[in-house]
Amino acid sequence: MENTTWYDPCYDSSDDVLRFEFKDDNQWWELIQEMILRSVKRSEGRYLTSITGVAAIIDILAELIGSEKLLISMLSEPEKVIAAMVQSLVDYIVSSTIP
Repeated sequence: MENTTWYDPCYDSSDDVLRFEFKDDNQWWELIQEMILRSVKRSEGRYLTSITGVAAIIDILAELIGSEKLLISMLSEPEKVIAAMVQSLVDYIVSSTIP
């Protein structure tokens, strides 16, 4: 049995990622936030708490469009890859503000 995680790309290009709209009322995002809050409370300041499985932005783009397409895009349209990275980071920062 493998103990790894693999993702199938769900977008075709950096352009598709740029059109992505993050919705913070998503049930899975709400569950992650609840798990973080519980972990923070349980830690009582003894250890750091973070979201598991959140990788570097470039890794996330590779998961969304596939490594090969991402590498080709990095060469052929680097400005779109950078824009997608910035947009993904902004979405994450804005949405991860936990009350």
